[in-house]
Amino acid sequence: MARKLANTIGTAILALILALVVWFGATSAANPAITDWHQGQVPIIIKGQPRDSVIVTPIESYAEVRITVPRDSWETVRPTDFIAYVDLSQVSVGETADVPVVVQAIKRGIRLVGYRPTSVTVRLEQYDSKTVLVRVNTVDEPPLGYAARDPVAEPQEVTVSGPISAVARVSYAGVDVWLRGAQQTLERSLPATAMDAEGSPVAQVSIVPSVVKVRVELTQRANFRPSVPVSVQLEGLVAPLYWISNIVVRPASITLVGLPSVLEQVPGYVQTEPVNISGATARVSQRVALKLPPGVSVVPESAQQEASQTVQVEVEVLPVTGGRTLQVPVSMQGLAPQYTASLSPEVIDVYLSGPLVQLQSLSAEQIEVTVNLLDLGDGSHQLTPTVIVPAGIELKGMVPEAVAVQIVGPQPTPTVPPPAETPTATTGG
Repeated sequence: MARKLANTIGTAILALILALVVWFGATSAANPAITDWHQGQVPIIIKGQPRDSVIVTPIESYAEVRITVPRDSWETVRPTDFIAYVDLSQVSVGETADVPVVVQAIKRGIRLVGYRPTSVTVRLEQYDSKTVLVRVNTVDEPPLGYAARDPVAEPQEVTVSGPISAVARVSYAGVDVWLRGAQQTLERSLPATAMDAEGSPVAQVSIVPSVVKVRVELTQRANFRPSVPVSVQLEGLVAPLYWISNIVVRPASITLVGLPSVLEQVPGYVQTEPVNISGATARVSQRVALKLPPGVSVVPESAQQEASQTVQVEVEVLPVTGGRTLQVPVSMQGLAPQYTASLSPEVIDVYLSGPLVQLQSLSAEQIEVTVNLLDLGDGSHQLTPTVIVPAGIELKGMVPEAVAVQIVGPQPTPTVPPPAETPTATTGG
């Protein structure tokens, strides 16, 4: 009985194993496994970093994994199905070491085949911080006629922190400020940069606060009158049917120098000598002198330029535009020989726009309206005419937008039967 029971149990176990093998084989055939690098990136966590230490070498932030999973599970794999870390507990501060990267699959059904990187190079340094002064650098100069006082920073000191070697190099926190033609007190919030004694930026450190408020007071110089606008004086009228579209002055404003008592009498602008535009039909460009009080002169825009008491004036003159409607006959092109054609209508209304001086002298003979009958046969056709207008004139529309064309081909020549023969009478002798 014992032997029979053992044989029965053994047979059952063997049958179960065979069933599992068959099931596994069938499942694998229907859903084969895939082994490949997954597109997801697993964040690398830093563990065991010694207290008051700073990592000064760049290390990989993510790991890539090569896995084996069933085909239908490939798209469901996520970076959160893994954990990656480096343990810095055995790295000494001030030394450089190669530390292995550890990656583990934490979701069932995923087999980790490989990963990269397998190690990272790490250097630790002691964390340090110190307080340095803020130094503001005025990059450019104030406009002519203005003086800039020493800039003031708030706060005047900032805290620099990071690796001890980098912090030791920091001499001050630099802030660059641009005046960019400011004519009144300037206030800006600007980023600060850690700088060494030679004026070069220091990397791998942080600054608190990172943004500094800068104030630069501007005062007007004595004997100067900055930013005085220039007003153009015109003389005469442009040609009929023309108008002034724009006036450009270069420079548009100037800086004056002279006695304060004289400068106070200058109004809010300086006028030019008259610019004659009588009968103008195009742009008028002239260099014109300025009307300046005695003892007052113009300061050059830069030290490289010579003082000039003139300005460049450009007066843009354009024709007055309008519209006009003309009735223009339609002509035909491309009609095959021995064909005849008729149009309906034979004349269309053409709507035009352009300079009035040109529209007034425009005639219908100067406009070409045609329809192309090339390759068209017998019958009725609806065609859109082609309209050609002179240069400077714009076609705005036409009515009607299409014309009817009736084409008739050559007619067959009727056949005339030959005349019947008349019998000849025979006279007997």
